[in-house]
Amino acid sequence: MNKKIFLLALLLASVSGIAASFGWLKWPKKGISVKINDFLKRDHSGKTYIPIAILGSGPAGASAAIYGARSNMTTVSFQGNRPGGLLTQTSEVENWPGLPKRQGPVIMQGVREQAEHFGAIFIDDTIDNVDLNQWPFALHTEGGDTYYAFSLIVATGANPTMLDVPGEQEHFGMGVHTCATCDAAFYKGKEVFIVGGGDSAIEEAIQLAGYAKKVTILVRKEKMRAAEAMQGMLKGYPTISVRYNVEVKKIIGDGKKVNAVELLDNKTNETKQVSIDGLFLAVGHQPNTTIFKGKLAMNDNGYIILKNRDQHTSQPGVFAAGDCHDTEYRQAGTAAGFGIMAAKDAISFLQEEIGFNAEVQAVLADRMFKQKVAEQSRVITIANEQEFQEQVLNSKLPVLIDFYADYCPTCMQMLPTYEIVAKEYADHMKFIKVNHETSELAQKLNVAKVPCLLVYYQGKQMAQLYKTMGRKELIEFIQKYIPNASAEVAS
Repeated sequence: MNKKIFLLALLLASVSGIAASFGWLKWPKKGISVKINDFLKRDHSGKTYIPIAILGSGPAGASAAIYGARSNMTTVSFQGNRPGGLLTQTSEVENWPGLPKRQGPVIMQGVREQAEHFGAIFIDDTIDNVDLNQWPFALHTEGGDTYYAFSLIVATGANPTMLDVPGEQEHFGMGVHTCATCDAAFYKGKEVFIVGGGDSAIEEAIQLAGYAKKVTILVRKEKMRAAEAMQGMLKGYPTISVRYNVEVKKIIGDGKKVNAVELLDNKTNETKQVSIDGLFLAVGHQPNTTIFKGKLAMNDNGYIILKNRDQHTSQPGVFAAGDCHDTEYRQAGTAAGFGIMAAKDAISFLQEEIGFNAEVQAVLADRMFKQKVAEQSRVITIANEQEFQEQVLNSKLPVLIDFYADYCPTCMQMLPTYEIVAKEYADHMKFIKVNHETSELAQKLNVAKVPCLLVYYQGKQMAQLYKTMGRKELIEFIQKYIPNASAEVAS
């Protein structure tokens, strides 16, 4: 080796060793190439930083928020278009530890309140794009804001694949289910159908067989795609039967429970209505990980791959928790556990690997995320015909009316989104909500079920839609009707 190069290398090693011993030099371990000390020398004007950013507010995200906030680091959960996650769409939950029987929304409200008690912040916004090529990571919201996260916990969950048939959405969690482990106990002595032809359909059937008096698996094709060994297990359960070449075309009920389904025999094209107590869907799940495609390692189905038996993803500083990576358990309780693990991994990453501590947070205090002061609601509540006349029929602006009910989980999920959009478009449209259970207007306006959106302009009904929508979809919907009043808005 060249003598000069050798001496130079020896000198650099000695300086680095001395600097490290005095804490002057802290090199991050797992790929973050920017030292925290160098980061502090940057220009931070116009930027808002978050030590622990969480995408999602279901059992995984909310549990992570508890642990993040208790570490005294600013912790922010972006709730997304489904605040509280899928558990809020479940009417009764019997397997949440410590609570023998509770409404899903009640459980998630309790977890959120616990996190907020320790200082966690929940934001009614959705992250629709992320830049993981820079650090801190750039998070872009649907509302047009950009935040910079020192660590990121992905708890975006997964959506069960649905049938997309009439009656499905309004009965989800109230007769239509996607988890036998969660809900089988509600069907003791009853008859249920399971839709699906794979291993998961058989697993669901066996789980239900311990409660229901009769379980029927509905298979769309001539044979099941489940493994032969799995199909062989059905022989030990006389209460389980399989029907082939049959499809569910409609789910029938009263909005609170399922009474029957309409089945199509795709061989004969005959349709028949069959009485039933409950319907379980076992046709797969789709993880909500689209914005991380090409940015994090995933399997062929879009589930995030974890590096070890912890919650680390392929990107240092990014962790995953819950159904966005879990292909096996998919339980609220296990999701909460994964959330706790992810938060502890994130805290360890911040404190031990990049040297982020209370002093650093104090230096950046003016640039840290702060809870915004709550704005006054722009949604008007009405309940009777007189208020309908004054607020709707006499309005110069187009009017959007949201009919909801407290018992409807999807209705309650959409209300925060409705409030956000109302604040953004209050100058162009009037936003109103009506409680379907307590108002006389539902019958007058022929609102048969919830959630229901009505659009009025110049005293006339322009649209009626039975659907739950996220922020983007809701904005696209109302923009169809705002131009009709452009002259009025301009004046």
